[in-house]
Amino acid sequence: MKLKPVYVLGIVLLALVAIFALSTLVFKDTGHGVPGVAEIKNLNRIEVKKGTNAAAVFTQTADLWKMTAPVNDVADKNTLDAMIVKLKEFKLTDLASEGDFPEKYNLDTNNRIEVAVYQDKRTVAHFFLGKTASTYSHSYVQLPKSKNVYLAAGNLTETFDKTIDSFRSKDITSIMLEDVKELSIASAGREITLAKTQTTITNMPAKKDLSNAQPEKPKTETVTAWKVAVRNTTVKDATMTDLLTRTVKLSATSFTNVSVGNEFIKRFSFKTKIGDASFTVVRRNPDKSYLVSAPGRMSLFTVAEYTMKEVLEKADAVELEAGR
Repeated sequence: MKLKPVYVLGIVLLALVAIFALSTLVFKDTGHGVPGVAEIKNLNRIEVKKGTNAAAVFTQTADLWKMTAPVNDVADKNTLDAMIVKLKEFKLTDLASEGDFPEKYNLDTNNRIEVAVYQDKRTVAHFFLGKTASTYSHSYVQLPKSKNVYLAAGNLTETFDKTIDSFRSKDITSIMLEDVKELSIASAGREITLAKTQTTITNMPAKKDLSNAQPEKPKTETVTAWKVAVRNTTVKDATMTDLLTRTVKLSATSFTNVSVGNEFIKRFSFKTKIGDASFTVVRRNPDKSYLVSAPGRMSLFTVAEYTMKEVLEKADAVELEAGR
């Protein structure tokens, strides 16, 4: 039986509609010939691997992100925050190439950056990142098991293309100034401990011979000072603030791994409302920078000369006022 042309046309149209619907379901096409990527909402593990180098692995415990490989250290908060933002905004926008010459996009195995994102043991994203497009508003990306090169929105490369040390926090201390309750300074066989004290003073208004005047209310103010343990001396709050503002948010310029002995220049130990913290100025380097250590950190820190000179000068001022 020969079908009429109108029936043949109807069958062809139905087939095309079915193929289009199936492709939409499988690939979630965005309208530019690229597969849609599921939105990344929750994640607690990120792996970033450049070329054949070891992967930098970041794991979230509670609200704290730590680098757990290749070294176990505190992750740089600003870098982690930027990565998470970029991952949650990750979107493919266009097809750049069908896979010819991946080295043209820095997507060859020696240069690409592999990014894998997990929620517990479930993979929520996995892609390979190449260089940034010439506009710097897109980045070249490949998906696993595909030779196609896509454009992803945003400059992802500047966020993910970093050395292992760049992913690590260079913060030696990160304390809120108002949380410090006590500070100990140790050096050259001696140690002083200063405890924060606050006294409320009430100032009575001067009497006025005005029968109809409204009486003034007493004025109160809180006076802060730092009492030196054992000694009967105090240090002004202004002197201590000069030192604390330079030590509670102390950062390094780089990491170093060298052997050190027991000698040191000064050690600063803080007692705060949320816990203890400390760092030790180990020695001055030949280039005039300073070597600093901190408990729980895998490497020693290098601190710029001008930064540490100010710290030591302000510490000397505190010790002098305390009556060393």
